[in-house]
Amino acid sequence: MADGGQTLPGVFQAMLDHLQFIYEKFKENKGETVPQGFTLEEFWTKLNDGVKLLSHETTKTSLAFSKPPLPNIMETQSIITALDAACMNLATVAASLPAERGAVLFSEVQNSILAIFKALVPVIISLRDKCDKGAEERLIMTGALWEACEQVASLPKNNLQAVNKQMQKDELVVMDALLEVEECLQELRRAGHGECQDAGILDAGIGLVKTARAVARRIAFTVRFNGECSTPEHVHQLDMMAAHMARISPAVDDFVTNLYPPVDKQAASQTASALFHCLQSNLLLIRSSHCAGEGGELVAQWVNFLLGASNHNAGKVLAVAAGQVVPPSNPPTAS
Repeated sequence: MADGGQTLPGVFQAMLDHLQFIYEKFKENKGETVPQGFTLEEFWTKLNDGVKLLSHETTKTSLAFSKPPLPNIMETQSIITALDAACMNLATVAASLPAERGAVLFSEVQNSILAIFKALVPVIISLRDKCDKGAEERLIMTGALWEACEQVASLPKNNLQAVNKQMQKDELVVMDALLEVEECLQELRRAGHGECQDAGILDAGIGLVKTARAVARRIAFTVRFNGECSTPEHVHQLDMMAAHMARISPAVDDFVTNLYPPVDKQAASQTASALFHCLQSNLLLIRSSHCAGEGGELVAQWVNFLLGASNHNAGKVLAVAAGQVVPPSNPPTAS
């Protein structure tokens, strides 16, 4: 780190400048290099040690300026040099994670480390601008950094765990959308509009959203119990399934947005078709993945079932939106 000048604010400004440099370089890291002899076990040990060191050095720096007498220029430079070294060490260790160990895992780690660096910035700014006068405020800022550091311990330790975590979130988002659209239909019925065309489209749409929820839940369940990340091919398949699964909730949101009265029938039809194709791609992908298991008969059964349910319910939305009378039926549903 370059010398920031013979003033305390200058030393802290130099730290801020270098921290910004570290942040940007780490953010640009794509994990393209695979360190020789890399193991996840050793990576996590070094990463946790690096996080603890940064937390310790930040705390030490903050406390040093909590009350007079303040450290002199040379003492401050020594303190900041140690903090800067801890930042460099953490960035170097975190950047050693190869993306080939899983895109979802890589993203989880990168976002967590970036959050730590972001939390450090206001601490250094406070030191630069207020020194000992901002001690109470800085304690809160340092606490935010501690919280960011503590999150690292709960990160998924491999790509299967990372994908499971993401899929669980995606499933919950779809569930929330289903509850909202069901409430909307109930409100229409309470208002005496249960027989209007908008209510009919909404009712048909609920069937498709329920199917989307079933697809998300079954895929998440199957990946959780059958998924593996012991080979590059397995890791790649997990990333592919996670990427496809992540498209379900936005497709559901787009569709649900067009179900609220007054219904735009053309938009409802278009987004229903888009949601159907999204569900279809997810189902076909998991059926061809290692998560289907040897032979894949059991997974193929529920995949075919949900393909039929998706097709039925999307077709029902299109029919109602087109003004066709859809006879009562007992379409396939899944929990």
